[in-house]
Amino acid sequence: MSNVKTFVTVIAEQAKGLLKKSIYNAPESKELYYGKEVSFPIINAINAYAKPGDNIKIIAIMNTESESAKYNFETIFKSELEDIKKSNGLNNLDINNIQIVNAVSDQTMNSNVNLFEDILNAIDDNETLYTCITFGTKPMPMMLFMALNYAYKVKMNVEIGAIIYGSFYSGTREALIYDLTALFYTNALLLELADAGESDPVGKLKEIRKKFFE
Repeated sequence: MSNVKTFVTVIAEQAKGLLKKSIYNAPESKELYYGKEVSFPIINAINAYAKPGDNIKIIAIMNTESESAKYNFETIFKSELEDIKKSNGLNNLDINNIQIVNAVSDQTMNSNVNLFEDILNAIDDNETLYTCITFGTKPMPMMLFMALNYAYKVKMNVEIGAIIYGSFYSGTREALIYDLTALFYTNALLLELADAGESDPVGKLKEIRKKFFE
């Protein structure tokens, strides 16, 4: 049985009318190019990795106390999901069954730990995770990396399919989308080397990269 393809995103809190749409170019990962204007780059990942017949799950991390976040979720995010579902024939994408992880505005240690636990609890065994870290507070990407790393190591048959970041520029500069998945796996490998007591982890990493990627 194939893994559930789980797409994780943070819901932007830009005020109504300020969340911009853009066509995100993908200079390093051509499969992430969608060619349509979106506000949420996770749509690019859904377009790239979700296929008709796949079991699909959506996790949305959102400050439910923010009226702007609720508007962006209900009006913009769900609309973009409807478009990609229809255009790509993703019949198993249930827009009425999105799993919400509540994020609060304050950045206390207690709130951050609770958010980490809630993200982790939203991830089940036998899932391939595709995560967008474009939006949210500054600690959010770290929180997501921590949760993904823990799920990858502890839960059963969890894979990291992609970690993406959308960079939006105003004016004449293009919006870009980046795939940071290699950074995640590099960190996971370095942690394993550290646990093994490797005295020269950087040298070992270079050796592995030369062997398999050059």
